[in-house]
Amino acid sequence: MQRASLPSGVSFTAIQVAGEREREAARADALFSDPLAGATTAYVRETAGPDEPAPYMTPDMQWLYGDFFAIRTRFIDERMLSAFHDGVTQVVFLAAGMDGRAYRLDWPAGVRVFEFDRPEMIASKQEVVRHAGLSPKVEVTAIPGDLNEDWPPRLRAAGFSADQPTVWVVEGLLAYFSPEAANRLLSHVAAQSAPSSRLLTDYVKGDHLVPAAQAGRDTGAAMAVLATLFRTGPSADPWTWMSGQDWDIDVTIGAECARALNRPVPPAVDPELNGAVSYLVDARRL
Repeated sequence: MQRASLPSGVSFTAIQVAGEREREAARADALFSDPLAGATTAYVRETAGPDEPAPYMTPDMQWLYGDFFAIRTRFIDERMLSAFHDGVTQVVFLAAGMDGRAYRLDWPAGVRVFEFDRPEMIASKQEVVRHAGLSPKVEVTAIPGDLNEDWPPRLRAAGFSADQPTVWVVEGLLAYFSPEAANRLLSHVAAQSAPSSRLLTDYVKGDHLVPAAQAGRDTGAAMAVLATLFRTGPSADPWTWMSGQDWDIDVTIGAECARALNRPVPPAVDPELNGAVSYLVDARRL
């Protein structure tokens, strides 16, 4: 079966997260189902060359992150659905990766989705979707581009309206950005956000994740490779880097969210184990 090469580096982590979402969906007590996640891993297994990485995290990395990706996914699902009840009809996924919400959520009529990512990531996702015969449950516009560049004009050219309230999903992204790039990204989001817009994101300082690998277990070479991708994220915590930009910020500690869902606290974000703290953020534009 012929196909283009899979994305690498940070983009390949989207494939691995899809693998973790597939594992979650197979549980009897699953927090969600995700047909795109299963289609992604099946496609990779069928078409990958002998030297290409598997679509799953290694066992040691799975130990380190535990149910973190499922917990984060469920948090954003719930907050997004609450935004729909408030009448928000425009959603933007920045660095959308293999996000499957367009294929699994119950979308209200009239909602439009924009998925922004690198061209190779969009091409990989579209290839998986075609191969699996999946159809989105909502209108989706894919926009190729680079978030390190001036991306808002691309978004507006694709039909996005900064005058309408928007749900922004920035999931699993900030830790890969330098402070300057992360602050610039958040400033762009603020500038494009009408009143009542929502920003759903997670925040773990990238430099906390590397020491977490040594918290009671050696995660080996896989974590060493991943560590090379981490930066330090925004220059301050969520309460600080969004202050002065007219956001009402609701922050949930990841460990508390895990306990509320009857899941173990993942070692990577267990403050009692290594001092790292995961923040799940729901910010409303005033």
